[in-house]
This record gives sequence, structure tokens and C-alpha cells, in this order.
Amino acid sequence: MFAQGARPGERAGLCGAGTKHAGPICRWEAFGGRLLSITLVFVHTHDHAEPASNQRPAGLRVLDLGDCGLASVADLGVVDSTNSYLARVLADSPLEDARERVAGVFAGDGSERSVTEAGPAAPIVLSLALTDDQTRGRGRLDRSWYSRAGQSFLGTWAAALPTDLLTGPASGWLPTAVGLSLMEGLREVLASCGAQALDQGSPDDGTARDGLEGDGLALKWPNDVFCAGRKLAGVLCESLLMEGGWSILIAGVGLNLFVPADDLPIAGSTSLQLHFGPLPAYRPLRDGLARAVSTRLPARLTDLAAGGDEARLSLRQQALANSWTLGRRVRVNPVAAAAVEGKALGIGLDASLEVLLDDGRRINVSTGDVGVLPELAEPGQAGDKRVKGQRG
Repeated sequence: MFAQGARPGERAGLCGAGTKHAGPICRWEAFGGRLLSITLVFVHTHDHAEPASNQRPAGLRVLDLGDCGLASVADLGVVDSTNSYLARVLADSPLEDARERVAGVFAGDGSERSVTEAGPAAPIVLSLALTDDQTRGRGRLDRSWYSRAGQSFLGTWAAALPTDLLTGPASGWLPTAVGLSLMEGLREVLASCGAQALDQGSPDDGTARDGLEGDGLALKWPNDVFCAGRKLAGVLCESLLMEGGWSILIAGVGLNLFVPADDLPIAGSTSLQLHFGPLPAYRPLRDGLARAVSTRLPARLTDLAAGGDEARLSLRQQALANSWTLGRRVRVNPVAAAAVEGKALGIGLDASLEVLLDDGRRINVSTGDVGVLPELAEPGQAGDKRVKGQRG
């Protein structure tokens, strides 16, 4: 899923101060919009581009979330985008090693800890940036991401990973690893605060609570978190490729917590407060979710970094068990071909989506736009018409 032929030393980042040249960015997912996508783009700086600040935001506060697997975590206050900020700061860091950059991202240097001496088998180094408000939140194809202060979980994890993982055949599982960790973390937080489902949904319109745990939470390929058939959260993954064998995964998450129904940006989206209650106040809910996800993500990334098929088989099993996409009709919009429709049948060992097209062909989708369609009768059958449902 990463750029073919990408070389360590090429910087996959955003146009920002000090970024003289940008290499390939792999964008897997959308924060907004009806169709999920995996899009490979190249970003280059332009002399006339508006400069973006790499200075520490005035409201930045270093946080202590306890022992949850993070090297550092900070609340950025108001920021343009957590993904954009981390991409700029990490790309322009004077430190040569990706692990040192991630560990010291909020300190301004890597002096507080040394992670390179532990060798290649050291635990994955992660840091987390949180914000209450983004002024330029973005998703797939730089589409804007709706947010108002105190209504959504907005955060970005930076993980130092072996470059071979970010550019190799297992890279397709990285977005899924983030999505699964997010969904499991959310389940833990809901259980710990005693939140109960407010409704059971309806099987007639695809909103029944038929998730693995009966809570309506499921994963839309490869990483959207859905609740009762509607989009609750999205993930945007990007890469910063470096020399030295280690590079950086930048994984941003947006999850609607307290967005009122009337303010939801699209018909197929939803918000946590509409499905579960009672919920904690915004700040403890946000921090609790950050801790819960951060305790799960390192193990999945460590297993993938170790190589071999075991980690991929485990992620595939988890993705299959929690999938909202499989068994549903989808529309596939390839990068350079006409759109086709069919039924999602499975997920391959390379994380691709297996689709049976209406003409009988089977394809494996790893790039392009894939949207889950409203419920349809089987092609060619009587009553082949759209019924009430939501587009993913």
C-alpha cells in the first residue's frame, strides 16, 4: 500500500516550514465523506504555499496518562491538525534516528531518553498528540474534518517502525491495527464507566447492534469504526520515511463523542452519545480513550514489526470477526478504471478486500475507493431496488 520504490531518506510529509522536498505519502483512510479510500499521493512544496508553523502551540501541555506504552503525550490546545503538526515537527527534527524523534517530539530534543541503544528488538516507541479543537482537520484527499471544541476525540499517534514494515507487504495491516485498537479501547472505556446501549437498532435498516460484542461496534474495511451501521470514527495514516532502517507512522483518529445529531456532517455518520449513556465528561472520556488505545496499539505494531505470517493471520482473524463490510454490497472505484459493484467476501492475508463482482469475476482491492452500498436485492432478482439504508 506504500509507494513502490520509495527510498529511505525521502521524506513523506506535509508542505511545511523547512520541508524542502517531500516524498511519497500513503494515505489510507478518510475522516469524512461517504466513501472509504486508500489513496497514494505525492506532496511537494511550492514557493507560494502558505507556511505552516512548527513552533510549539501556545496551549501545549505535556500530559501524564500513566503507564500506557507511550514515550510522551501532549495536549496541543488549539492546532491546525494533529497529523499535520506532528508531520512537520518530526520531519524537521535535527535528530537522525526515528525513535529519538518520536520519543522527544514534545521536548524539542531527545535528551530525556535514549532509545537507540536498545537495538532493533526494542519495544515500539510511540508518542501521542491530543487536541480539543482543530482549525484545519483533514481527511482523505485533504477534505475537511468537522469538529467543534469538546465534541470529538482528536488525536494522532506517532510510531517509530522499521522501514521494511512501512514499505513492505505487511504495511496494509497498519490501518487495521489502528482501527482494531481504537474499537477495543472504546469498548473498554464504555465498560469501565458503566455505559449502556440506549437503543437496539433495527435489522430492517442495517442499524441492528450485531457487532462481535452485541454493542453495534464493527470495523468497516480497513479501519473505520461503525456503530449501529453508521460511521463513528475514522483513521488517517501517513508515513515519514527516513534513513537508518527506522521510519515513522503517523496515525490520526477522529471519533465523534458529543456531536449533536443535528450537527453530524453526513447522513451516514453518528456520535457516541446517541448510542451509549451515561458517559463521563469530555476530558476524562477523551483521556480514558487515549490510555485504552495506547495500551493496545504497541503490541500489534510490535508483532507486525517482528515479521512472519503469525501477526498478519491474527489481525486477519480479528478483522474478519469484527467486520461490518463483509457480506454487504460494495462499489469499488479503482484509481484508473471504471467503477464496479459486487459483494465483499473476505479479507486477504495482505489486508486486501476480496470482492465478487456482479459479472462473476473476483478481485482483490487494496487501493481505490470502496463504499458500502445501501441494501439491494440480488442482481437480476425481482424487486431489485434500493431499500432504506445508509451508504458507508
